[in-house]
Order: sequence, then structure tokens, then C-alpha cells
Amino acid sequence: PFAQGSDGGGSVRIPASLCHLYGFKPSLSLLGNLHGRVNKLGLSVIGPLSHHVEDAAAMLDALRGHSHCHLDRFEATCLSRCRQPPVRLRIRMSCESPLGVIEPEIVEAVERTARTLEDLGHHVEPVAMVHADLEEFMPLWQLMLAAVPWFGDVGLQPVTRWLRQAGRRLDLEKVKEQQRLLTARQLDLLGDADVILTATVPVSPPRVGEYRELGPAETFARISHLGALTAPFNISRAPAATIPVGLSSRGLPIGVQIGSRPDNDHLILSLS
Repeated sequence: PFAQGSDGGGSVRIPASLCHLYGFKPSLSLLGNLHGRVNKLGLSVIGPLSHHVEDAAAMLDALRGHSHCHLDRFEATCLSRCRQPPVRLRIRMSCESPLGVIEPEIVEAVERTARTLEDLGHHVEPVAMVHADLEEFMPLWQLMLAAVPWFGDVGLQPVTRWLRQAGRRLDLEKVKEQQRLLTARQLDLLGDADVILTATVPVSPPRVGEYRELGPAETFARISHLGALTAPFNISRAPAATIPVGLSSRGLPIGVQIGSRPDNDHLILSLS
């Protein structure tokens, strides 16, 4: 009924979206820093992939039994809170991506979800996405991968080796300052709303082996669009979930993402 994933930039939500599953990325504070000293920026968390929200919530409650968890900050169980309907929420919606164009059928799915939320009594307000340069995000991913223990670079994918090599030359405090600036930008986008609604992945699933012949830099540039809407919640350490909303005309799954500010995990589970 569920499986465990790790999410440092969307790696729970992206595959969940592409496989018609529910995927939940918790706040760093919900489970604590389960990756320890390796997770220097707090980007990476553990989260569930499931067919049903209640299964994901129950798995989170089991994971919260770990000694590193901040249980005092979340007194109610995730399972009990996901069974409580949310009060009327202010929701911001964007049908744009900071790194490219979202496919029309995916935009339509986001707009259809917005109408459903309005029918449920929530207030939905369209907003423009904050546009960003890929170079602003690069140092965070480079440093994160460089911190992962590995015996040399043997056996790694070329793009992983390339990112790690660059990450070893970065200053941790400067990268943390960049993270603070990007977090402030993400929170400004949310503003005084409770939730922001976007696509999970802006494009259809790529074919297996599509990037096989590309060099590391070009590969990363091509794949970065897949995580353009998920990564901001890792940077801000906030909760986000992908919800399956149907299939494209080609029969491929489409997911939409709902996210909030840090510590609003119960709200995202309840709305899910």
C-alpha cells in the first residue's frame, strides 16, 4: 500500500506524479533530519508514495517514531489530521514554471483542480510564478551531492560526478545564504495564502534513455525542468504533495502539487 522514498529536489513527488501515485514530501521538522550530517542544507527528507492519502499519513506516523523526530511540534497524528476536512483556505494557483513552459494538458489539469477546490469552498487566486535562473539553484544541488559519502566517483552517472566535483569547491556558508534568499522568494510567492497549487511536473514523462547521449551539463539542463516546481519546497524545507488527477491524451499520468510553508504538514494532508 505504500513505499518509502527520499526527496532532495522532488524525488518522491516527481516519480509519484509520473506513475499516477500520491507522494508526500514532509517538512524537515516533521521527521527531523534523518540523513544527519550528510544533509547539510536540510534539503532531503523521507516521504511516502501511496495510492491513498490515509496510507501515506499512517506511514508518516510510523516514521515519526524515530528518536530524531520533533514530536512536541506535532501533537496530533498525521492519520487523524488527514481525516479532518480543512477550514476554508486561501489558495494561490500558478500555471507557470520558473524554468520553461508547462504543457497545455497539464495546465488544464491544474485549472480543473482549482475549480474543484473552489467547489469545495476554498478561495483560489491566480498568481504569476517567480522566475528564476537555473544558476541560482545549482550550488545547492552541487553541495548536497558532494556531501554524500562515496568511495571516489567510480560507478556514478556522469552528471552526478560533474555535480559532485563542482560541489567540493563551494563554501558552505555562501550556499546557505543563497538558500535563505531563495526561501524568502518562495515564501513571498505564497504570501498570506495558506497553500499554493501548481503542476507537479511541467512536462510529459521523458522516454527511457532520452538523455543517454548527452554530456553532464546538457543532461542537467534538460532534466532540471522536471523539478522546477518541486525543488522550491526542498529549499524552504516546507511540505508539499502531488495528487494524481488523470491521464493525458497519450494515456500518461498527470499530477498536481499542493504546498505550504514549513510545519503545515497536517494542513497539506487534510487538503489532500
